[in-house]
Parts: sequence; C-alpha cells; structure tokens
Amino acid sequence: MVYHSSSQPGVLVADPKIARTEQFQKIIAQLEKKRKSRIFSIIHAGDGPHAQICHHTLANVYERRLEMSHVPTLELLLHSPGGDADAAYTLMRYFRRRCKRLNVIVPLYAKSAATLMALGADAIYMGISQTLVP
Repeated sequence: MVYHSSSQPGVLVADPKIARTEQFQKIIAQLEKKRKSRIFSIIHAGDGPHAQICHHTLANVYERRLEMSHVPTLELLLHSPGGDADAAYTLMRYFRRRCKRLNVIVPLYAKSAATLMALGADAIYMGISQTLVP
C-alpha cells in the first residue's frame, strides 16, 4: 500500500509505520516546545527479547547520548512492561547526570523496572487511568 505522507507533502511512503513515526516525532517536538523541555521516549510494545528494559535499551540510549547533553529539563516518556532492574537503575543514573531536572511521563503504564525508573524522577506525570505497578 502506498499513500501520501501528511508530514512531508509530496513524499510517497510505502510503509505506514514510517508515517506514524514521523507523526509521533512531530507531536513530541510540539510537546517539547510547549513544556520547554527535551523529551526522550522509551516505548516497549509487543513480544520479544528486547520488548522490555534491558541492556539493549542501555545501548540504544547511549547511541543517542548527544541528544541529551546538559539539558535543563529532561522528560522521559516511559511506556514499558518492565524488565531488568539493574538496567533501569543504570538508565536513571545516566539520565540524571545529563540534566538539572528529570521528569517521567507515563502515557499508559510503567510496570516493574519501569516503575522503579519513574520513582527515580523529580516528578511523575500521568492521568487517572495510567498505571504504575511494582
């Protein structure tokens, strides 16, 4: 299926996932501007060995380290079923060293190790139907 991408007029995209990613990035950029912060997203979905917080997550964060250098307010958009508590602890220490204020935004749920990450933030933002689970 080929369709017209709304984020880039005149560009044809064969993969709907690409358009959704571009739309997500555009929304995050708008939210960053509104909140006057830098937002880093960790979203785990589906099944598989890397669909949770693990050392693979650490490697991916480290690859994008230049996006987080010396940020006044860093916000972590966190959606995860959990994972390795040691990796979660290491991630939060890593994020803490790169900003003055660290907030966590939970769009749906942060379970297990993701809950531990959320508890390491200066503030947690979530709605009434979102979940933190030990």
